[in-house]
Amino acid sequence: MFSQLSQKKVLYLQEAFCISVAICIGVAIAVGFKISHGYWIPMTTGIMFMPIDKGQGAFIKKTFDRVLGTITGAMLGFLFVDIFMYGNYHWIYLLPVIWYLGMYASLLTGNYALAVVMITMFVPLLDNLLSVDPNSTFDVFLTRIYLTIIGVIIALIAEYVIYRNASSTRPAMKQGTNDFFQTQGKTICLASDCFLDVNYVAGLDDESFRKTVWNSVCSNASIENLFLSIRYEFDYHKDQEIFYRYFFNHTKETNRMVRKLLAVIGHDKYDDTISCFDELTLLSNNVSQKYRNMLQYFDGRTDSTSEEIQNVLTNIESKDKFNSTYLYIKALYELSILADKLSDAVYKKKFY
Repeated sequence: MFSQLSQKKVLYLQEAFCISVAICIGVAIAVGFKISHGYWIPMTTGIMFMPIDKGQGAFIKKTFDRVLGTITGAMLGFLFVDIFMYGNYHWIYLLPVIWYLGMYASLLTGNYALAVVMITMFVPLLDNLLSVDPNSTFDVFLTRIYLTIIGVIIALIAEYVIYRNASSTRPAMKQGTNDFFQTQGKTICLASDCFLDVNYVAGLDDESFRKTVWNSVCSNASIENLFLSIRYEFDYHKDQEIFYRYFFNHTKETNRMVRKLLAVIGHDKYDDTISCFDELTLLSNNVSQKYRNMLQYFDGRTDSTSEEIQNVLTNIESKDKFNSTYLYIKALYELSILADKLSDAVYKKKFY
């Protein structure tokens, strides 16, 4: 049966099985032990799996935020109700304002822990106030804390045992890295077309120009977000941290050089007295292809593009070194060198 299903469908089935088992365990504990507010256990477990499509790292980070937010919210709720409102009931009129401002800030910043703080402060309190047989506020908040922790632990165990490898962010990180270098290669190609063709003008009205630059920005933001999640994964270790630090330092430099390249083409056009048109076209295409096939260079592929560009730069007279064509070739050289350094470091696994 499974052999006839695509890998993606198998992952969906595995995900569904993982979530179902976790929630069933939560329900069994709540019903079996007849725990007051026991539904908070499966509810918490189910909520933890809501970002599962974003990877294991985002899932684990959310569990940390849930526990931290619940404990903080319970402490603040108890402080507000049993200290401030106990002395003066007029403090209750501030509850809607505090809740509104807190939830607004959490939605504005995307901070899940802050949202949990606000929910924990008020949901257990309202539940207790509306209950036929209410408990003390302290008991309600304490119950909320330990039931949340139980639900989170169930979710973590299910994730680790059933869905651990399938939910890893590493494949998405590899794809995101490839997309980033692909878009950089396309940007270099676009810059070459704009610079070398005196009749070509790229601007905000140029759809290909806007789309290429926007894709470059999005791909960079995507791998940065994945990095923020992947560091929370079960199998994440120090060597990966060293690699990603090295990698993002290089992507920062790559972005800077691509912006420099775009700045040059916005300043002036190609000057055929500095370099041969066919030669410069070939070098630009080579650098563009290097970035588009960067994963192959990570596996050991090499070329002589950097040396060829350096030879061109060496033959340019010093009086022409402020010419836009020289600056363009210089930017291509620096981009090629950056790609060589990164691919060599990845292939040899030496990040320093």
